[in-house]
Amino acid sequence: MTGKLVLGLAGHPGTGKSTLASYLEAAHGFKVFEGSSVIRAHALSENKLLNKREDYDQHHRNMQKVLGLTCLTDTILADPANRLLQVGLRARPNFNRIKEAGGIVVGLTCPIELCLPRIDQTNPKNPKTYQEYAKALAIEASSDAYGTHTSWCIENADYTLDTAKPIEETHSEIDRIISHYDG
Repeated sequence: MTGKLVLGLAGHPGTGKSTLASYLEAAHGFKVFEGSSVIRAHALSENKLLNKREDYDQHHRNMQKVLGLTCLTDTILADPANRLLQVGLRARPNFNRIKEAGGIVVGLTCPIELCLPRIDQTNPKNPKTYQEYAKALAIEASSDAYGTHTSWCIENADYTLDTAKPIEETHSEIDRIISHYDG
């Protein structure tokens, strides 16, 4: 590893990425970076407003054209903190960049029936119905030009956590993973 503990969380909407990130920040001292926040900040610097998931995807693609395919992860890795957490890992190049930096990736899974009720419905980028959720997953799965593919990141993660389990079990599982690297 590069002297830092770098962790990426991959999961579809509602799998508990933000909840787990809050836990990792409080319990293990990780500095948390959400990909959507980095994209939103970049868009605001250009006076652009992002309203839907498609807007975020398009702006991220534009960032990749100008700044490179791993622009999100490169921004995060440049931070001097010793524990870095990228939440919402969705792109193969960013996944690979985390791995090249000696980091680990944790994939989160959960049935859609549990995910949709967990999603923040006030956030305009989040799906509101099962149909919108399924459509977002289908669009992402069929659009590989920029390596955006959450399912691939989950399938290739170093560890997979089933977040349908009680949150205490998820915390215990992530604690075991972190302790392995704290060794």
